[in-house]
Formats: sequence, structure tokens, C-alpha cells
Amino acid sequence: MNLREGRIGNQEGVALAAIAATMNAVFSCEGVWLFRTGNRTYASAPAAAAISLVLFLLAAKAMERRGAQNLDALLRDSLGAAGGAAAGLLVAATLVLSAAMPLVRMLSILHRFVFLEAGVKLIAVYFLAALTLLAMLGFEPLARLAKLCFLPVMLSFAVLLVMAIPEYETYRLYPILAGGTEAFVRETVFGVLSYFPPLLILLVCGKGVHGASNAARLGTIAAGIAAALSALVEFCIAMLFSFEHLREVYGPVFRMAMSVGSASGMRMDRVLLFFWVAGILIGAAALFYAAGLQFCRSARMRDVRPAAMAAAGIGTTAALFGHYGAAWIERAVTAVLQYQWIVCAAPLLLASLIAFSRKERKLCENAV
Repeated sequence: MNLREGRIGNQEGVALAAIAATMNAVFSCEGVWLFRTGNRTYASAPAAAAISLVLFLLAAKAMERRGAQNLDALLRDSLGAAGGAAAGLLVAATLVLSAAMPLVRMLSILHRFVFLEAGVKLIAVYFLAALTLLAMLGFEPLARLAKLCFLPVMLSFAVLLVMAIPEYETYRLYPILAGGTEAFVRETVFGVLSYFPPLLILLVCGKGVHGASNAARLGTIAAGIAAALSALVEFCIAMLFSFEHLREVYGPVFRMAMSVGSASGMRMDRVLLFFWVAGILIGAAALFYAAGLQFCRSARMRDVRPAAMAAAGIGTTAALFGHYGAAWIERAVTAVLQYQWIVCAAPLLLASLIAFSRKERKLCENAV
């Protein structure tokens, strides 16, 4: 059996989940529909992270109660072999979709602002090569790489926000939380797909993080870091661009770096972009690996490498579709992004409730 799960420490687990969630959240908050009546992303981001954390902790506690080493074991224990396999495939699909979200934005940013003469397909080929290699390395190498890159990636956002201080204007925040409760709930539901799948990595690889109890602790820390940083970034973007301007801006984080660099004379946008590309590649590769691992367990495969390779290919192709999307593709993608996590969370929630209704069963120490 070649599942390449390994074992990682607490710092590696937090770094991996936090990077994946942060990059997903920061590079997915854009679009005309999102800023139709105002900018609420800095408030909806923590709410989405809180919902994701509740769902994550519920599943982790259910795993701990039933002695499940990983998420697949919980699904099969609660829903049966066939139901658990089907739910596991939904989890794998959600992980791939979540990884494709920031890839769409980064492909377009590189194509529009950096490699102007290169076609986006060529850029996607390089992404695919890197993602395939990283995903095939396995969980432990990815987590250790995430630990090495965690501080540079997070500090790159801090540098950007500090450099932009002279450009902030609070009047751009108005109208504050416009659109009412319905718009806020809609954006919060959309944001869950940014936070929930990265946290699921820790449950899918539960044995690699030394059990569900430790996974719950690491996921809580990672969700807090990702929610705080993404909300701060979105708040600063709201003070730099009005919501009318954000309807037309593609890649607001990178455009923020470009405008700040032009105003200060320090062109840091390409330097910051290097760290952001690294963060997106690490987070997406971790999601692809987790999707491949979950698929292997659902399909009873013994080698994760073909599944991880296929997940990287499907995710990169989905990102290309998102870049070239026609109007009907955009509508379909928006609907999927808003509700896919619910399709994944429903069987997971059902499995957790069934687990709590059954007798507690402890996992042997040597099994972890």
C-alpha cells in the first residue's frame, strides 16, 4: 500500500490548513455578483470560517467518539459501506473544486499582468506539472513545505497592508453591510467553500496528524489564523477600492499591490506575487492529495499517486474552464460554488449525528 500519508507535527498541520484556507479565501472574493450592492466580504469571511469550524469540530468529535482513524472510517461506520463510499466521493469532489477556486484567479492574474505574451494554456501546463509533483509527494512532504513557507506567505500579506496605509480611506467602506441579511447570508454560504475543505484535509489524513482529537485542535488554530488574516485583507481592500470599483477589478489583491507600488515607487507586486503563487500551489496540492487519498479509500485503491495525479489534472482543467467561461458556464460555476459544500456537508453531518447516537468506542493507542 502506497498512500504516502506519513506523520506530521502540530506546526506542520496548522501551517498546511492555514495556508490552504487563507489563499482560498483571499483569492476567491471577487466578481460582479459579490459586490452588486456593497462590500460585506470582511464581515462574511469570519462568519463563513465559524460555520466551517463548527462543521469540522462536529465531524472530528464524531470520529473521536467512534474511534475512527480518518474521515472515511467515520463515513463507513455511520453510513455503511456503500453510503460511506458515495459520501467519500462527494468529499473528494469538493476538495478538488475548492482547490480550483484560487487557481482560476491566479491563472488570470499571471496571464493579464505578468506573462502578457504567453497563453493561459501554457501557464496552466506549468501549474499542472508543479501541482502533480507536489500532490504525488504525499502528505508529510507537503506539510513540511507548508511549514517552511508559512511565515513568508503570511508576512507577504502583512507587508502589503502596511505599505497601503497612506492610501486607505474609510469613506469607501460605505454603505456598510448594505444589501441586508439575505446578501450577507449568501456571501457567507459562498465563503464556507473556502474554509471547510482545507480543514477537511486534517480529517481525511487523520492518522497523519495523530488522531481526530489533535486534528480538532490544529483545525481550530488554522481556522482562526485564516479567518483573521483574510478578513483583515478584505477590510483593507474595502478601504482602498469602492464596491463600484471592485465590480470591475480582477484580482483585487494583486491590483492593490500594483497601485500601492506605483504610488510609493517601490514595485513589490512581483515579489509578493511569488509568495502568493507558492501559497496557492501548496494549498491546492494538499487539497488534490487529500482528494486522491479519499478516493483511494472509497474505491479501495492501494496507490494514491494515480488518484492524486488525476485530481490535479481535473482541478487544473476546471480552472481553465473558469478562465474561459462563457455566461452559462459562469452561472453554473457560481451555483456550484455556492452549494457544493452543502452537498458534501449533508452526508458528513448525517454521519456525525449517527455516530453521536451510538455507543462510544475508543481507538487503541497503537492504532494512531
